[in-house]
Amino acid sequence: MAVAAETLNVKGMMKNRRLSRAIADVGLGGLLLKIDYKLKRHGGNLVKIDRWFASTRTCSDCGAIQQGLTLSDRTWLCAACGSLHDRDENAAENIRRQGILKLKA
Repeated sequence: MAVAAETLNVKGMMKNRRLSRAIADVGLGGLLLKIDYKLKRHGGNLVKIDRWFASTRTCSDCGAIQQGLTLSDRTWLCAACGSLHDRDENAAENIRRQGILKLKA
């Protein structure tokens, strides 16, 4: 059993006035620690994906990187292959694939 997760810059995200309350409420910093502890107890692995990996901007179909996405862009069209992506679903698929690659290495 394995869980792949991005190592986000929580301290930097807290500087965003619009997001800081939601980020503090979720407790992202402690969440990964708890997940890691539980996985180790049950023989699993937490695979940490680098915060600079472009999970949101990388097309999960062809691998092209979309430049110029803003936080308000919830969907985007890949210029290379024409695939329409939901921002969060695309990022989740890219993180999953990156986690599998790291486990195989």
